[in-house]
Amino acid sequence: MKGDVIRFPTTPQEVMATQRGFSDVAAFPRIVSAVDCTHVLLKGSRLGEDAYVYINRKRVKSINVQLMCNSRYIITNVVARWQSPAEISYNRFSDEIYISLRSSESSLEFSTNRSSQFVSNHRAHPRTRVFIEQVNGQLKMKFPCLMVGLHVGPKQACRTIVACAVLFNLAKDMQEPEHELNQHLPDDPHAEIYQGAARASGLAIRAQIAQDIYNRL
Repeated sequence: MKGDVIRFPTTPQEVMATQRGFSDVAAFPRIVSAVDCTHVLLKGSRLGEDAYVYINRKRVKSINVQLMCNSRYIITNVVARWQSPAEISYNRFSDEIYISLRSSESSLEFSTNRSSQFVSNHRAHPRTRVFIEQVNGQLKMKFPCLMVGLHVGPKQACRTIVACAVLFNLAKDMQEPEHELNQHLPDDPHAEIYQGAARASGLAIRAQIAQDIYNRL
């Protein structure tokens, strides 16, 4: 059932529709999904000798869940099968999504360029990313067990998390009433900018995206 309810856009029509939905919000082009992680606490679970594996940066035991969504607050991918320590790796994506993204893999590093088009880009980014933050909040509001923690083992916890994601999408499709979680981000042109080293290929792609946004203003 998960595969029928939680689907990442794959066909050209689905991809274009998803990109159009994100672009209509803040003119950020070519976005097929917003992605973020959220922690679901493990309370009272007997983890044995492997308990340390589930301790996150806040020193509590949890499952680190990756979610992806579109601009309609529909979950397009959920990964709840790894332990809490954050690992920056493609392995967090499901196989089909990783394969589809692999061909366009590049480093999209932030630049220190503060020209008008880059400022526009930095404004558009948080307005586009906020969708996944709202989905994280809405999911936990609809299923409080994910907010307060699960009193089961890791394997059952992962199954519960995925089941909640499936029910969340079904509720969206059925247009069930809910309390919307609205986050109003400040329109700050001086948002913190990444200061680390950047690759030339990543800067070139980022410059192109920023120019696309600037041209639409």
